[in-house]
Formats: sequence, structure tokens, C-alpha cells
Amino acid sequence: MLANVDEDGLDPDAIEAARSLTQSISMLRRKMRSLRPYNELSHPEISTLVRIEARGPTTTSALARMEGITAQSVGATVSKLYDRGLIQRRPDAKDGRLAVITITKAGSKLLDTRRDASVDIMAHVLSKGFTRAELKRLIAATPLIERLAHEL
Repeated sequence: MLANVDEDGLDPDAIEAARSLTQSISMLRRKMRSLRPYNELSHPEISTLVRIEARGPTTTSALARMEGITAQSVGATVSKLYDRGLIQRRPDAKDGRLAVITITKAGSKLLDTRRDASVDIMAHVLSKGFTRAELKRLIAATPLIERLAHEL
């Protein structure tokens, strides 16, 4: 048996890193979410809009599978996004019963503005409260966090 492995075959350092990352990332996400304006979209609306932007043209049923929720739940969210002019629907060329959903320019602009605001908020905090060495450590850790996200 390998050194530094528990009875389940897990490295104790990996367990500690997983706990620390889970707690830290959850806290960061909650805090960033709490800073958004009250008139902005809900978390499910933002998540759905981001998925549509990333995936390109899609359907409500495909979104439901990606989000791991019912088509009815996604349908309600999609309707809200449509009413705000953030997405558009058009009949599927292959199956007219289905609607293909795409993001509008207004939807893309909203996401860009939201991302810019998040970056600005975080950059102000990092500029004021972190040393140059700490900033370099955070920058160095980002590829590992991205790799972890891709491998989950």
C-alpha cells in the first residue's frame, strides 16, 4: 500500500484540500451572490443564461438535463428570461414542436456587465487587503482550481 493513504485509498492531504476548497469556494460564492443588486436576475436565471451563452442554441429539455432539474422548472426560468428580452425562441428547423433558445445581445451584455462588476469588486478587495506575494499565490492557484473543476 502507498504511504500517505488511508483505508479508503485517499490521501489525507487530498481530503484536507477538498474540505478547505469546498468551504472557501462556498463562502466566496455566497458572498459574491449577496453583493448583486436586488433588481438583478435570480441564481437560477443567471445559471440558465450562462449555460445558454456557453452552449449556444439549445432547447428547454437540454437545459433541464444540464441543470439536473425538471423541464417545467427550466420552462418557468426561460419564460422569465424571454419576458426580459434576454433570450429568444424560434421553432426548431428539424422539429417544429421544439423551440430553440438563444441568448440575445441584451442577455450577453447583462452577463458581461455582471462579470465586469464581479471582477471590479474582487479587484478592489484584493488591491487593498492582499500583498503582492499573496496575489501571486492566488494567481498561481487558479490553473489548479480550473483543472479541478474540469475533472469533477
